[in-house]
Amino acid sequence: MRNRFSREEVNIDEVQSITRDLVKSVLNYSDPNMSLVEIIDRNIKKFNSRKNLYMQKIDVKDYIASFSDFPKS
Repeated sequence: MRNRFSREEVNIDEVQSITRDLVKSVLNYSDPNMSLVEIIDRNIKKFNSRKNLYMQKIDVKDYIASFSDFPKS
């Protein structure tokens, strides 16, 4: 298997191991006895329940310019 952006051979076991370690480090906010899948699922649910708090309430009408004579005839 090769990396799609280079000719370097990719060891999938190494990539999985690095990814697993990274996710464990970043998402270690849950019970350490939980599986990686459970940790990810729990954090996704937390994010989804809070995502509206992170998103700005945008009214598109505030960003649309109106021109009384557009289009000109």
